[in-house]
Amino acid sequence: MAFSHAFKFFIAIALLGLLGSCTDLTEVSEIETDSSGEYALPLVNTSATILDIAENTSSNASVRVDPDGRLTVLYSAEPVRREARDIFAPVEFGLPILILDTVFVVPLPVQSFPADWVLNSAVFDNVNIRWVIGSELQEDITVQISIPEVMSSGSSYQSTFVLPAGETFLNTPDESLDGWELVLQNNDLTVEYTATRPNGERILLDDLVFQFDRLDFSYIEGFFGREVNPVQGNVITVGAFSNWLSGGLWFEEPRVNIRVENSFGFPTRAEFNQIRFTTVEDNVFDLEGEFIDNGVEFDFPSLGEVGVVKRDSFVFTPQNSNIQLVFNERVARVFFDINAIGNPDNDPSIVGFITNDSYYEVFTDVEMPLNMYANDLLLTDTFDLDFGGFENIDSAEFKLVTENDFPFQLDIQGYFRSNGVTTDSLFVNPFRIEPGQVTGDGTVLSRGETTTFIPFEPDRIENATSADEMVFIVSMQSPGGEVPEWIFDNYALDLRLGAKVRLAE
Repeated sequence: MAFSHAFKFFIAIALLGLLGSCTDLTEVSEIETDSSGEYALPLVNTSATILDIAENTSSNASVRVDPDGRLTVLYSAEPVRREARDIFAPVEFGLPILILDTVFVVPLPVQSFPADWVLNSAVFDNVNIRWVIGSELQEDITVQISIPEVMSSGSSYQSTFVLPAGETFLNTPDESLDGWELVLQNNDLTVEYTATRPNGERILLDDLVFQFDRLDFSYIEGFFGREVNPVQGNVITVGAFSNWLSGGLWFEEPRVNIRVENSFGFPTRAEFNQIRFTTVEDNVFDLEGEFIDNGVEFDFPSLGEVGVVKRDSFVFTPQNSNIQLVFNERVARVFFDINAIGNPDNDPSIVGFITNDSYYEVFTDVEMPLNMYANDLLLTDTFDLDFGGFENIDSAEFKLVTENDFPFQLDIQGYFRSNGVTTDSLFVNPFRIEPGQVTGDGTVLSRGETTTFIPFEPDRIENATSADEMVFIVSMQSPGGEVPEWIFDNYALDLRLGAKVRLAE
């Protein structure tokens, strides 16, 4: 049976075990009988804490315990991750580049960089180069080619090829440049060649073309321009208010926490286009505050910290935003639309780097510290019932014993329903569970203990046993009024429910 968030995190969850065991009435081993023919049915004997209940929460919810034992509920979005390949994709094939002179300057054929990039140095990753050499002369032509900007172990790229007599074109095999360093000025490559006849005379080739099979780098250093990358569309579902009917619940310190991991070696700014809250009533509120107005700078590794992951965070709090007022309107969903802007000031004097392992990842949590008060908060939930095998009950009496550590007074009522129609209620009047008495540091002075008997007369038994579901209505009230109270990890609500029934003869 799946429990709702509201009952889990606001104490009433333990009461919902009341009917949870009704489906187990056919366990004969748990039924006791006495000489008068009455059957004692132990239905529930349970103790619930927030931490116990957390194991049954939705996948995006968790509970955090601070060193003092105070509890915070967190609702998390799926992390958003961008990698170097997402931002600067490799060029999987390059266009042939025609060399028109013995010394010829060509721009590096990078297609995925912004228009104003400046590449100082880079390391080729799984890149090959090939040449096409053409001459109409019917004799061996020796061609020596060099590219000063392509380096390995301190030496520049140099290759020598021979175009044989009788051949007008030579297609060279691929040469690997994997691990070679590229050092540029003005993003340009310089191709130099000498072509000589057998007598030593230098000539100008009819054709010289080169081509990279792909263009990719394991490391790039330079200025990569101002780049805008969207981080948008994520929705955080906040289940705490899903079963809220009416009344007030005030959280003293709700927060939205955004954490960033970043291994790109250049400045990045988070620009908030929108953080929007939608309530359970579908009202929409925009988050306001200094981060929204000014953005936030991510920390990033310097040139001497290649491979280092910087971690940063910024938090929307009641002190720097309107989150407290917005959140207490009963938030159901949080949507955020953020731009991560690389080199936001577009300053080419800032030299940065990228590796093929660089990434940033954004984690977003809605934090709900359980420091709160309730004012006639009304919650509801519905559960299936099955009294199969016990239709011939002549009389019944329920006994409910509760012990409550939590500093909230609870009034509970249950309604039996059959095919959507209410057939009866569990109590004539809502049943009150007294609050626990606690000190300011959360120490429990005394537990709120309550015992009640709930008789069901013969003319009402059919109303209960014919029901297929029960609807619970729970009212919460802080006895101290508008004074927030912390919920601690050792608070528990113990519940024991039994029934004494007599079957018709």
